[in-house]
Amino acid sequence: MKFEKNKVYEGIFLSDVHYLLNKKIKSHKHKELFQFLDYLKKKNVLFKNIYLVGDIIENWFFSAVHKLKKSKKRFNKLFDRLDSLSALDGNKIYIVGNHDSTSYLMNLPPKIERYLLERSWKICKKIENETLIAVHGHQGQYNCFTWIGSIFILRFLHMIAYSFRICSASRKPSIKNI
Repeated sequence: MKFEKNKVYEGIFLSDVHYLLNKKIKSHKHKELFQFLDYLKKKNVLFKNIYLVGDIIENWFFSAVHKLKKSKKRFNKLFDRLDSLSALDGNKIYIVGNHDSTSYLMNLPPKIERYLLERSWKICKKIENETLIAVHGHQGQYNCFTWIGSIFILRFLHMIAYSFRICSASRKPSIKNI
């Protein structure tokens, strides 16, 4: 898709980024996302409304709060680019997805929420006006037990896969001279 240089568009919708997910465990197109955001910036494209429609930050496989505490730089890498695409007085709307949250009530962890609010993002479960409705999905899919079970199983499998990758990388085959 081509974007007109120096144009302010009505809105853009992005979802299912699963940012911070280890790409060796599961393939996501983070590099391509940053190339796209940089392309928009280079063309001086702005948006009156930026909608992040769920699963932007991966929080099921590991604690995104821990990653935020450890290195705010990775969060800033994404949100600096997104913020730069917002038109003056534009709306930045973060719709919570199931992978953004570790709560079956679909709430962001408080530290992640505070980070987004400090950057002037409006956080909600859906957005609705006269012309559109945007939700991530998965509403009503979980109860407290299935939610906890899903997160526990995913984190456990992620831990095993990550451990296996580290172990197998450290075991290099030895070549004996004959």
